[in-house]
Amino acid sequence: MTEAPRLLHVFPGFGPGGTQLRMVSIINAMGARFAHRIIALDGVLEAAKAISGSVDATVEGLPKTTGPLAFRALVAGWRPAAVLTYNWGALEGTLGARLAGVPVIHSECGFGTDEAQSLKRRRVWMRRLVLNNIYRTVVTSKTMLNIARREFKLLRHKVQLIPTGVDVEHYRPRNGPAAREGVVFGYLGGLRPEKNLMLLIRSFSKAAVPNSKLILAGEGPCRAELTALVSELGIAGRVEFAGHQADPAAFLRRLDVFAMSSVTEQVSNAQLEAMASGLPVICTDVGDSRELLGESAPGCVAPSNDEPAYTQALRQIGKDPNRRSMLGAANRERTVRCYSKERMVEEYRTLIEGAIVANKRVRAAQPDEEPCTRLESGA
Repeated sequence: MTEAPRLLHVFPGFGPGGTQLRMVSIINAMGARFAHRIIALDGVLEAAKAISGSVDATVEGLPKTTGPLAFRALVAGWRPAAVLTYNWGALEGTLGARLAGVPVIHSECGFGTDEAQSLKRRRVWMRRLVLNNIYRTVVTSKTMLNIARREFKLLRHKVQLIPTGVDVEHYRPRNGPAAREGVVFGYLGGLRPEKNLMLLIRSFSKAAVPNSKLILAGEGPCRAELTALVSELGIAGRVEFAGHQADPAAFLRRLDVFAMSSVTEQVSNAQLEAMASGLPVICTDVGDSRELLGESAPGCVAPSNDEPAYTQALRQIGKDPNRRSMLGAANRERTVRCYSKERMVEEYRTLIEGAIVANKRVRAAQPDEEPCTRLESGA
């Protein structure tokens, strides 16, 4: 029996974030086509729980030694057919795999708070140097595509947009109206600084929608200060911290409105899941958030950090059940039409297989060339 091609994945961390869970979804959908080895540089491996037991995948923490040369040795020893790296924090793996002569697919999915407002020039130059000399860089949003071309100076054939997709069969609207009164606003994701949840909490308090509740699902370093803010505002009885959700689809069906208030975002998995679940979405105008909503965007998108505008958006949607129903239906239809998981998985599969085939052609054409001097094909 022919052994499945090996793929080495290098993540800065493998916690349950958007990039990690998107790739787990793709890995699961590709089934036995590939064998996977996943390395998390920070040792956090929680997203591994979502990997199907039928998939050939191992997950491990930080190697004993790191740096480009250490990754070159690791790649040379394990001999993957391709290496996939994710975001700035894994770029040493990108460079190491490049030095080992293995095709590299790097994903740039977004920025942390340290680059949310302004890119670090040293990192920009490093991306320019490395990413034009690998097989392909994948971006998930039009915003990031523009950054990759304008700031990172990536050649057109070196960068590819693969929009995030969502399982529209799993994420579905609830059956019938909620068996309760009032309006439930909700957020699903990390409680991290870049999510700017203080804006959401303050705006929810000021919007004062009658008989309303806010549920924040997820964990993260900001939980203590968010809890303190809720107490300070005197709304502890109306705000619930729901923690990690093992079944996000079931959680979303509890909501009437999905809200997010990030200061930086590219394509939010949670936003797409909420849209597929038939929910209206209130968000800030960052990344591709407005693009995802399409015709539903007017009145639902506020400038980042604009508390009065965000408060008004929550108030208007909270007091208008007919508008909530109309926007939720439009969001569901748009997600099914434009952002299916099947399309995303097929594009990744084609890209990975193309990288492997292109590298075989290079090896056949240059059989005596040392691996450390070989350039991958950009085809």
